[in-house]
Amino acid sequence: MGINRGPSMGFAILLDRGHSPIEAFDMIRAARPQAFIAYAQDALAAHVARQFRKGGHPVNLQKQARALQKHIDAVLTPSTVGRIRHVMRQNHRRDLGFPA
Repeated sequence: MGINRGPSMGFAILLDRGHSPIEAFDMIRAARPQAFIAYAQDALAAHVARQFRKGGHPVNLQKQARALQKHIDAVLTPSTVGRIRHVMRQNHRRDLGFPA
């Protein structure tokens, strides 16, 4: 279904290309609204570590992580998550040959 690992990898690539975490998250969600991007925080931590090793300026990871999580919580409300899971169940049943 492409809701966690693939979108999380896309998120990591967008970070490496210079997009802010919130901008990258929104770009992924615009292209794939059902994406949860479960590994966004891990991708952000890895991105910050790579930038620091390359000689980049130290970034306040905790501040960025809190801002990203606040944005994720605002976007992925319980009702939104419920709708996504409902559609996923319908699609899964259809793919197995059952009526939706």
